[in-house]
Amino acid sequence: MKREIVCPTCEPILRQTFSVAVTEHSEEHFKFLKGKAIHSFFCDQCNCIIGIGDICFAVSLWSDFRGIPYWKWEHEYIEDMPKEAAQ
Repeated sequence: MKREIVCPTCEPILRQTFSVAVTEHSEEHFKFLKGKAIHSFFCDQCNCIIGIGDICFAVSLWSDFRGIPYWKWEHEYIEDMPKEAAQ
């Protein structure tokens, strides 16, 4: 399973990339969860600083092929936003 924390600038680019990959390989899945950073860290795509409380995305990519399951990890890095605020 691939896990990344990305900034709002990189999120649409990564979403597009994963959408193409998942369309080509039906056994692959992805999930984007929008939230606020619990800690300071760097975007896994562009290396910009994501500060505590900044909006960011926890991104997961996993595959049914070879039994690579999804497991919840996002709450170690981000705080969920209410559904209406995450739109």
